[in-house]
Amino acid sequence: PQLLKLFKNLNMTNMTDKEKQQAIQDYYAFCAYGDALIGDAVAAFKEYCKKNKQEYLIVFVVGDHGWHLGEQGIEAKFSPWRQSTQGAMIVVSSNKKEIPEGIVNTNFVEYVDAAPTILEAANIPIDDKKYEYLDGISLKRLIQGQVQKRDYI
Repeated sequence: PQLLKLFKNLNMTNMTDKEKQQAIQDYYAFCAYGDALIGDAVAAFKEYCKKNKQEYLIVFVVGDHGWHLGEQGIEAKFSPWRQSTQGAMIVVSSNKKEIPEGIVNTNFVEYVDAAPTILEAANIPIDDKKYEYLDGISLKRLIQGQVQKRDYI
């Protein structure tokens, strides 16, 4: 019953083709603007660190999962359909040996991976027993091929 109620409230099948096209256009414009702001932030922070001769690790956790734009007949965020599970994380480091530039890894990641990634970058021994409560994995290790690919998240 809950899914049917959500579908009824989020249904976009009653929209005109022009309204649907405008909704999709608006969503992609919003995403492009957000991507540009992330790029600006990374560039500014890298320049700041270079100017101040300091190392850095940047982890962007993009928690705004995909929006349905007519898939399943709705315009909304909703899980567990495919578009709603397509989040992203961006990791940028001054240590190009550990985290090289330009790598795109399409393995499954989770938001719980942010903490182990940041802790390990700070040289905190995340394999120590006192950190076994952490559910995530270090994305550095994933990038370096040190952990197995996940089949699900």
